[in-house]
Amino acid sequence: GLRALELGGTHLKLEAAALGALALGGLTKLVYEGRFALRATDVGVFTRLTSLRHLELKQARADPFMFRPKLSLAWLPAASLEHLELRQIEVLPPRVAGFPRLTRLLLRDCSVHNLEAFGPCPRLTTLDHNQLSGFRLDAATGRVDILQPLVRLWPRLASVRLNFYLPFERLTPEVLVQQFAALAQLRELRALVLTSYCRNSGRTYARLHEGMSALSRLEHLRTLALSPVSAAGVAEVAAHLPRVAHLRLDAVPAHALLEL
Repeated sequence: GLRALELGGTHLKLEAAALGALALGGLTKLVYEGRFALRATDVGVFTRLTSLRHLELKQARADPFMFRPKLSLAWLPAASLEHLELRQIEVLPPRVAGFPRLTRLLLRDCSVHNLEAFGPCPRLTTLDHNQLSGFRLDAATGRVDILQPLVRLWPRLASVRLNFYLPFERLTPEVLVQQFAALAQLRELRALVLTSYCRNSGRTYARLHEGMSALSRLEHLRTLALSPVSAAGVAEVAAHLPRVAHLRLDAVPAHALLEL
């Protein structure tokens, strides 16, 4: 029977109706790319694909209004998925019980209200999210917690690529520095890519390096990319991360390379 199906260019409502009419119980891979509007009545068919291991849902980049269709995690076959890739989609709660077999999670140009909604993913090794903006502010301490919950839910992460978009000017560069202590708990981490922006002012932060000493505890870290980074950041990398084999530093002063 059919094992892989790729669709594109038509409305998902029509495709969902077609999927429901087919015998796709053995389908393991489904890729859809196009313009669509997701509704529970349209995508409920996914939960019936109990053998589905690989799912890609991608809104067409040609959409001039950057419309993001809404997707509830409850509509997905969480028990079987190993690879989930979403593009230009708004991911909605409620929180689910987890994705026990998921190993790769790629979120491109997506709006995710709370990454914790994915629940425990004990096998997740790859996280790629280029619009991370959710955070938790502790009113008592003023501490912002972004990554600590993910470390607890996804302890086997080996490759992490994150773009931070901080929503308020008052969230200073220290917010990002605080996250390194959380990342240092990911003992299997091999590749780390961090980029930071401030949405309101458009200026980039240049103090990611201040958490380098925490990352020195990661014995398997071999790939590191930071943007932006200052001359001091290069010195910190050289001092604390001698095991890194692949290093990428964007927006770094040329003279700072002498530190390596």
